[in-house]
Amino acid sequence: MYLVILNKSYCPSDVYQSNDVIGFTDDGGINWIESSLTTNLTSNYSDGIVLTSDKNLILIKNSIYELIRK
Repeated sequence: MYLVILNKSYCPSDVYQSNDVIGFTDDGGINWIESSLTTNLTSNYSDGIVLTSDKNLILIKNSIYELIRK
């Protein structure tokens, strides 16, 4: 499974406003599943780690999120 943070759109008059998604693929990038749009996820992202092929941890600002593929 590959996990990425994608910048889907941004506001040219406000450099701090962007709409980002977390996307994952398990077929080498042919098909992607994306989360709902989130504001400034890319700029707030700090770190991430792969625990298993179905479980990831990501650190965004001071919050840790566990991502589990079901």
